[in-house]
Amino acid sequence: MTATRLGVPERKAVLELRRCGILQTPGTLYQTRVGEDELRFTHHLLHDYAIARSVIPSAPVPFCEFAVRRALLPIIYRQSFLFALQELWDLDEHRAAFWESTLKLEDVTKLHGLARILAPIIAARRVETPGDLEPLLDAIGSEPDAGSPSHKALLHLASGFQDVDPDLISSGAAGWCAFVERLAGFLPTKPFIEWPLVHILARLNAADIAKDASQRLLLNAAGRQLLGYHVKQQVLRERQYTARVAIETVCRTFDTAPAESEHALLALMAPERVAQFPHHDLTDLAFNLKHICTDGDGIVRRLVESAFAVEPEPGHYEDTSSAIMNMRFQTSDQWHMVRHALAEYYEARNGENAALMTETACIAWNAVVHRRSGRRKKEELVLATIQFRGRACELIEDWSHIWGRRFEYEENRILSHFEGLLRQWAAAGDSAHMSAALDRFAACNRTSLMWTVFLVPVRNILPPWVPCSKAF
Repeated sequence: MTATRLGVPERKAVLELRRCGILQTPGTLYQTRVGEDELRFTHHLLHDYAIARSVIPSAPVPFCEFAVRRALLPIIYRQSFLFALQELWDLDEHRAAFWESTLKLEDVTKLHGLARILAPIIAARRVETPGDLEPLLDAIGSEPDAGSPSHKALLHLASGFQDVDPDLISSGAAGWCAFVERLAGFLPTKPFIEWPLVHILARLNAADIAKDASQRLLLNAAGRQLLGYHVKQQVLRERQYTARVAIETVCRTFDTAPAESEHALLALMAPERVAQFPHHDLTDLAFNLKHICTDGDGIVRRLVESAFAVEPEPGHYEDTSSAIMNMRFQTSDQWHMVRHALAEYYEARNGENAALMTETACIAWNAVVHRRSGRRKKEELVLATIQFRGRACELIEDWSHIWGRRFEYEENRILSHFEGLLRQWAAAGDSAHMSAALDRFAACNRTSLMWTVFLVPVRNILPPWVPCSKAF
């Protein structure tokens, strides 16, 4: 081992090589650096770096010519080319030279895909600011067709992004959020960017990196544009992943733009779409309601109405078209998954919105009676009409005292949780919640069973000599 004195420039160079991983970083023992004055390296990395600095040109044009002329070298000396591409990335802060070289390589058809994907992989790992991806966005905006160099680069970027460490994604959150927001703006005129956008958004959601309000707003805008594009397409099983990513993105960032997000999500439940029974979309929405604050109760109400008020007729089937095992599911059974997710969400709520909890229970059980009654006309079941809470309420015979509740599993889960909330409010003397619940009950109820649901908890807490009517 030979000792060498290093000046300031040499020390800076050594630190840079350590940062890049070419030279080994000194270890730490008891929070103290050990071997700071020793240069240690892994042989193959130093060899790859030497190839990058001595054989591969560092200027953009000669680099591209070299890569095309020696088409197999980017595959054989992959790590050397990655080092060279990192040097190209650091050549200027606007990354113009890097993206110019990347797009030129993407346009060379004889160059192997394993070579063309190297530059987008480096970009995916090095993005920090919005300007890092600006040249690619400009190229996408100027090239109208699928299969263009910018489109290929975008596909490779989305692919390489899937393997990026969450810490690196977090450090570049500002750049990625701005990128997807601008990229989503191209959707109406360039539909071929949809799938790369979907995969990038999915990775951002999985990494959960958007903590800053401005970044969350950009993600929300991208998710809303993707969702708006999705609802204009035909309801197809093949589009379920696009909808899932868009719904999750909007729901996760709902609080940044509540009004706009609610409008985008309600479009999923437009009457003409619900008539096609988009069970995949509505199931994903139901499972993502947990991300929405109470400002989204209008979405919950509309989803409950869509899920319970209508359902597909039995006897209609759809194929999964699996490459391994083809299976057929009844559409009405698939629709029950929406109700299952809603029941799970309902049980997780603590009843802060008594009106919504009551209305949900009424809608769910109204649907049960409607199905059980064989969809007969309402007038045939009305026994009497009474005045309650300032409304004319019809007493309807639904035969629930005969056929019970347990056969309607999801609806019974909702009703059981609602009974627990009623007992809690009644026992605590919570007049505000009870009053709101009774008002919505009078407006929404269409079944006789719900009268029992309300009367039993109230009867249990009143003295024997006080009639139930005094409690209301």
